[in-house]
Amino acid sequence: MTETSQSAEIAERNALIIAACKTGANLTHLAEKYELSTIDIAKIIYADPNRPRPAHRPPKYETPEEMQALIELFFDQCQNILIIKQVVQKGEIILVPTPTPPTMAGLAFALNINRQNLNEYKGKPEFQDIIARARERIEANNVAMGLTGVYESRINNLNLVSNFGYTQRSEVDVNIKGGHKQLTNEERELLQAETLKEIGQAKRITGG
Repeated sequence: MTETSQSAEIAERNALIIAACKTGANLTHLAEKYELSTIDIAKIIYADPNRPRPAHRPPKYETPEEMQALIELFFDQCQNILIIKQVVQKGEIILVPTPTPPTMAGLAFALNINRQNLNEYKGKPEFQDIIARARERIEANNVAMGLTGVYESRINNLNLVSNFGYTQRSEVDVNIKGGHKQLTNEERELLQAETLKEIGQAKRITGG
């Protein structure tokens, strides 16, 4: 089989998969029929530029595996689709490629449902665990990337406060010689950056 004919067969197969999804076929059945993983099926569907996004009839996920395939694809896309972050260093603006931050709103969009629909699925016993794990992955990612300064701090803090129950104080008490001092947000961020820098230097020295 030539490379051209093989590409034609793959294109034809993908077209059949996309057409089947538009008529209501589920990912698990298609994966079995074409001997692919559910994640591969999801990638084919998402590659379709004409992929329908019905506003009034959210898709019905018959099994947790179908939803899990799209959740994994969502996190994969967040990691591989980079956004450009502007960082000021020594008075110059530097453009830094940064992974797309995963959010609960982004997850709902990737699943082709709204936040209310997502909460409804969360109430179904068979979907509770995978939605809870996805939520925990988003929370852990936002905390880790926020602490290391990869994500913009103010937007990241707003996301954690709004979606994960974190609280934010405008000022922080810090012990200093001779008493206490109130740190502003800017001073706190500077202290955090310096602390992370010292931790990194300590790890290099100790070989950690």
